Amino acid sequence: MMAEEEKDGEVNSPENEALFYFEEALKFEMKSSTPNQSKIGTLYKNIGLIYRKQKITRRLGATTFGRM
Repeated sequence: MMAEEEKDGEVNSPENEALFYFEEALKFEMKSSTPNQSKIGTLYKNIGLIYRKQKITRRLGATTFGRM
């Protein structure tokens, strides 16, 4: 998976995307006096999906280039 350049020059990588979701979950949790568990759960689930996708991509890339 190729990293895309954003307008402000930051690389849009899976790590940056996961960090964004994590920060959003924390901000939401801090703002709310009674945290909305479903929204926080969705954000954390997105983080898991991003990392899983990244791991699969790395595995496929390693296989393609003959590395284990």
